[in-house]
This record gives sequence, structure tokens and C-alpha cells, in this order.
Amino acid sequence: MRLFEIINHTESFKKIADKCNNVEEFIKKTDGMDVLYRGHSNDQTGDNSFMTDYVGHAAEYAGDDGKIDAFAYDPRDVLYYNDSRFDEMRNAYNRLSNKQLTSIYQASLDAGRFGNAMMNSGLKTGDQVIAKVKRILRGNTPYSKICGNPTINDILVPLLQKYAHEHGKNIIAFHGSDYADYGGQTEYVVGDISKLIDLRKLYASYPK
Repeated sequence: MRLFEIINHTESFKKIADKCNNVEEFIKKTDGMDVLYRGHSNDQTGDNSFMTDYVGHAAEYAGDDGKIDAFAYDPRDVLYYNDSRFDEMRNAYNRLSNKQLTSIYQASLDAGRFGNAMMNSGLKTGDQVIAKVKRILRGNTPYSKICGNPTINDILVPLLQKYAHEHGKNIIAFHGSDYADYGGQTEYVVGDISKLIDLRKLYASYPK
């Protein structure tokens, strides 16, 4: 993988690693670089994970007993959503049928991905999720007014990811709100984690 070759030979990462006594210290010192973080306590970072580019927020999610996973990424692999980009997606998808939308959402619905979002919004079934998504697609509310609502944002993620994938992007990014995940900052959702460089593994590969 070209990205791995670039990062593996990037002096900035190596210099940081050389000055660190352990991987936790290394991860903290990569803050501000092209790195995404995921803090957790009971699970491993997997595909379709919400992430942040600020290690401090990841630490809040990890808590005292958790850990932070960190992944170097290529900024060219990110599709950033704003009002105009969202409108482009609307124009591409506003004619999708219930059957087509259900196909896009099926894995997420089966996995209970929208459990909290459905509960918080009063959406009780997959049919209600699809109906809500169709109303958003066929409406004209700017994305800047939508993405700040974490409930709506959650149910849009599979659609945002599909559009990004069609444009050759593995990561989506959008601005959250003061009460959304990673309050008020840019939120990221990574589709395929294997396409990113696991900094824990990278650190372990450096001679000590």
C-alpha cells in the first residue's frame, strides 16, 4: 500500500516514536497530524466507526480504563460534506425507492446501528427510518441545518458513505454540533479501517 510506504518512511513519525517510552505516549504526540482517533473501553475499533481528529475527545470517550486507537490517514481519502456537497448527493439519490434505500440500510438495521437514534427520535422500525431519509432527501433543508442534529445525522450515515464510496472515498467528514459526538468539531466516519495505518502496529514495528 502506497500510504503505508509513505508513513513508514516519514521522518516525523519516526522522530516522535524515538522520543516516546510507550505507545500511549506516541499516540498522544501525534495529535495535530493526519491521524484519526477512537476512544473506547469494551470494543475494538471496527469498520464504520465514528472518529475524531482530536486526541483529547477520544480520551474522553475512552475514560480512565479504556484506550485510544489511532490511525494515520490520507486526507485525499476524505469526502467532506457541506451544503453544496449534500445537495449534489440529494440530486443523485432523491429518486431512490423504498426498496433501494432498504438495501443500502439493511446491514445497519440488522445490526441495530440505529437503536439509539430510533429511540431518541421516535423511529421504531426500519420503515420509519427509510421514510425519514426519503423526506430529508426530497426536502430542501440545508445540510448545515441537518448535521447538527445527531439523531438525523446518524440515520444519514449509510447514505453519506455510499455516495462517498461511489466517489472513491473511504472516509466521510462533517461538522457536528455542541451536543453531537465530539461536540461542535469535525466528525469522521471511517468505512474500511484496514485502509488506514494502525499507529499501535506502526509503533510496534519500530526498533526499540
